[in-house]
Amino acid sequence: MIKDITIDMFPTKITFVYGANKYSKFVLSKYGIDNTIYTTGTTLILTNNSKHDIVIGVIKLKNIYQLKAIIVHELSHAVTEIMKNIGSECDEVRSYMLQRFYEDIMPVLDEELLNKLERKKMACSKKKMKPSPKKK
Repeated sequence: MIKDITIDMFPTKITFVYGANKYSKFVLSKYGIDNTIYTTGTTLILTNNSKHDIVIGVIKLKNIYQLKAIIVHELSHAVTEIMKNIGSECDEVRSYMLQRFYEDIMPVLDEELLNKLERKKMACSKKKMKPSPKKK
């Protein structure tokens, strides 16, 4: 899953990538950088003149609360970079920005996780539906 986030008033694009392999492939194909998620998540900050690209990658985890906490952690790094670049220390702006990014990512992530769960359930039900081999 890959989700782009932009805020028109800031010259920054954030790309959220779910999954270590997808992250590595995305960063290599888009920016020519060989980068890996070494722990649970990473935030890659790229600057070109006054434009900033931020790529957030998180590994796939079974614990949804841990996964979402890691996403907030990485989004916080992105927000810190944006705040630094616009020269603002306003905590309210920072909080609203973090909230907005979280609200942009979560519905897409939740849909991805739900689809994965449904695929798993369908695969399990197909296995149950197969007739057992008849014994002679």
